[in-house]
Amino acid sequence: PLPDPAIRNLTKLGFNHVCFAVDDLEVELTRLKAKGVQLRNEVMAFHDRKLVFLSGPEGITVELAEWDRSRG
Repeated sequence: PLPDPAIRNLTKLGFNHVCFAVDDLEVELTRLKAKGVQLRNEVMAFHDRKLVFLSGPEGITVELAEWDRSRG
């Protein structure tokens, strides 16, 4: 796949994205995809959570993360 064109925003000072914790990532993705939201990557495992990035309003990068509750 081609590089994400918004990757250059990650080198700017200040916030580069906002993260929201969700209880069930798959449920949220189904709901958002039905509304036409485009994902920026496939769901991935990262430390103790599953996460995905999407383009939010006005080009803001939004992360959705579901933490593994079994790990305390």
